[in-house]
Amino acid sequence: MIAGKEEAPAAGAAWGSRTIEAIESACAGLNRQKRLATGQARAALRGIALHALEDDRGRALFVASLHALTRQFDDLAAVEAWLDALEAAA
Repeated sequence: MIAGKEEAPAAGAAWGSRTIEAIESACAGLNRQKRLATGQARAALRGIALHALEDDRGRALFVASLHALTRQFDDLAAVEAWLDALEAAA
């Protein structure tokens, strides 16, 4: 071992629970970002602007607007369901 450097864990060494939780958390964040970007793209194809915001209590809030129509959603699942309904109607 070189002074001041740590050795890499041996191949097959068990990962700590904190490492796994950090990876799962990062993946969940990336999944949410991807879902939001996909929703924004789907909305944009219909001329709708989709924004992700926070309400006064720090909770996620999604707002879709088209001209004078504005819709508010509490989660991405509701946004995706609404977009599915719009696409099915077209």
